[in-house]
Amino acid sequence: MDLYDATIDGYSLEIEHLDDTFEKAIARHEFPNSNGALIEDMGQKARTIRFRSYFWDDGADHFTYADHIDFLNHLHSQELFELVHPMYGPLKGCVESVSVHQDDRQMAAEIDISFVEDAASDIPDVAYENVDSAAESAYQDGQEEQQTALVEDVSIELAADKGFLETSLDGTITLHAQFVGVTQYARELVKEVDIYVAQFEAVLTDVVNPANSLLATIHFTENLPGRTLGGIARAVERTAFVASGAQNGPARIIANVEIELRALEVAFFTFSPHSTKPARAIRAILARALKVACARQLALSAAYVYADDEASRNAQRNIESATAFDVLGHYTPPPAADPVMNARELEASLAAVRTYIQEAIDATRGVCSLNDLARLLLQHVYDVKLERERMVAVTLDNPLPLHLVCLKYGLPYNYAERITGINLIPEPNSTSGEVSIYAR
Repeated sequence: MDLYDATIDGYSLEIEHLDDTFEKAIARHEFPNSNGALIEDMGQKARTIRFRSYFWDDGADHFTYADHIDFLNHLHSQELFELVHPMYGPLKGCVESVSVHQDDRQMAAEIDISFVEDAASDIPDVAYENVDSAAESAYQDGQEEQQTALVEDVSIELAADKGFLETSLDGTITLHAQFVGVTQYARELVKEVDIYVAQFEAVLTDVVNPANSLLATIHFTENLPGRTLGGIARAVERTAFVASGAQNGPARIIANVEIELRALEVAFFTFSPHSTKPARAIRAILARALKVACARQLALSAAYVYADDEASRNAQRNIESATAFDVLGHYTPPPAADPVMNARELEASLAAVRTYIQEAIDATRGVCSLNDLARLLLQHVYDVKLERERMVAVTLDNPLPLHLVCLKYGLPYNYAERITGINLIPEPNSTSGEVSIYAR
């Protein structure tokens, strides 16, 4: 059972069966000796919202069975109530009817409420969290967490040799040349780090890291962890930048980035031919660091794609709402719209990104921002799917022009461009067979 969060005058409710009724006041003017009636739209009646709220005892942080009595007493007031609707936001109105179902044995109560809005108003646009800016914030937090995790991993491996990790380094000199007075094991480990950093810096050397990228705003400290993670992050960013350049639709961008990042992980194990104990130890540590960096970059790339997809969808809405003919009757062809992701593509891309993030979480438990990235991407897709049109497949018995197909299934004629984009229709004037359309 899916429950939604709502409030009435500050009472936090967990509700389901959210039904909104929009009814018009239609005047019917009937005339003698005349069939039918002349109808007149007198405006919209008060909007009615019906839902069921639950109160039960299970030790969780929500209203209990005993609290529902206080809530019922509050509803006796004759003042206007404020309902915070999970989709439409704050609404003023009155509670028209209340029906209570109580079960003392289960210590649970169900309250059915019919809420009538005080005055009709336009439904505001749903305010979503900016997925790209939220992902950037989580990405930056993850950089600090990843450095802490790397220091901890290397410290555990070196046992007593911990202090040299914070040593300031010269960026023009190799790493192992700057460490003196450490154990032989530590020197061999640093030599391996040197090899891997050089290999990461050599990845896609013909590609320049974008100057306006988020990574350019992050300062990597001039020490062993900073040099190492800086090389990894820049290599991962270049790989994702090249992969996202193949413009084959937003869903394919995310898939391409994932493929190339996994290829980079495979190539990583060929960076060093050594198999000594320090080589095996640092290879395992840096493999985990690379996994986390790839997961963070893939999540950030997906957030950018989702944000661009929402902008394309809004632009497509504006195109569809524009008139096709000017005042003189001349046809004005609409501008080309970028393709948008359907629900299936959103779910598939989200599953791919969250799978990668889960792999990184399993590898390194200390990077909590990975959970934040997974959560905000999931929430964004969930919010978008509430609005985005569902796709259904219909079968046409006879060939029909695509505009008539739209008319037959209650779609505006200008949806024909979008339907063409999600189907292989060689001749729109003679559409036949199975066709995917948008359900309204």
